[in-house]
Amino acid sequence: MLFAVMVLLVGATPLRREDLPERFHGWLRVAILAVAALSVVIGLYALTAVVYRTWNDGLTPNRFTVIGWNTLNIGLLIALLYRQWRDGSAAWIDSLQRVVGVALVLYGGWALFVTLAVPFL
Repeated sequence: MLFAVMVLLVGATPLRREDLPERFHGWLRVAILAVAALSVVIGLYALTAVVYRTWNDGLTPNRFTVIGWNTLNIGLLIALLYRQWRDGSAAWIDSLQRVVGVALVLYGGWALFVTLAVPFL
C-alpha cells in the first residue's frame, strides 16, 4: 500500500509549476498532504501489527523485509510532510521532488541490502 501511495503522490505532482494552472496548486498540495498524513497513520498501524507478531513469534525474512520497507516509507512520508511545512507552498513541487529523489536512493539501497542480507537470516 505504501508503495502505491508514493506512486500516487509522484504521479499527481506536476513536473514544473507551469504544468498546472495556478488555481489548482493549493488544492493539489492539500490533497497530497492529506494522502501522505493518512498514509503515515495507516502505515504506523500496519507496522505496529508486524512488530507485534515479530515480538511474539520471532523474526522471519518476510517480517524483516516488511518492517524495513514500512519504516522506510513512513520515514519518507514524514520527511515529505516536514519539508512541505518547512518550505511552504511557494516551493512545494521542488520540495516534494527532492524527497522523491532521496527516496529513490534509499529504495535502491534497501533493496540491495535485503537481497544480500535475507539469505543469512
